[in-house]
Amino acid sequence: MSNFDKYVGQKVLLTETKKTIELESIGKRKYTSYSIAPEDTVIAEIKSLHSNTRVWLPGTMGTMDYNPSRFNVHIEEQADGSFEITRINFG
Repeated sequence: MSNFDKYVGQKVLLTETKKTIELESIGKRKYTSYSIAPEDTVIAEIKSLHSNTRVWLPGTMGTMDYNPSRFNVHIEEQADGSFEITRINFG
């Protein structure tokens, strides 16, 4: 068990923004964008402990390149509408 395992299961505060994108090939599509809320302290604490931190917010797309010094924090929306850290790993 790493020192960071204690964060798995913790709730985090996110800000949701509803957006619409229009592409010629598919027309208008609505989606939700997420960002870490300014008042959230959990992610700030994790980032203070590890400088190379990547946060995977719900719906985040990113590269899957492996970097053993990078700390990944995965956040998912729960059934009750809250957001929770579900997994932490290096890579």
